[in-house]
Amino acid sequence: MDNGDKPAFTKLDHRQPPHPQIANGLTKREDFAKAAMQGLLAREINGPSIRDMADTAVTFADALLTALDDPREES
Repeated sequence: MDNGDKPAFTKLDHRQPPHPQIANGLTKREDFAKAAMQGLLAREINGPSIRDMADTAVTFADALLTALDDPREES
């Protein structure tokens, strides 16, 4: 499973050991794209189409996931 396909929020099921994770809701990619879309919509009054902004939000999400997967250490 790619990092972007993992759940953004997980819930532990305490009823059964060893507490398997239950994924609910959005994937990390969807959650990052949602945040990017909110930022784009907050600053755009008369700009690109909604579809163009959605495509840009997904591009931002993918770029963030790529950067997070980069093994480089911080300097």
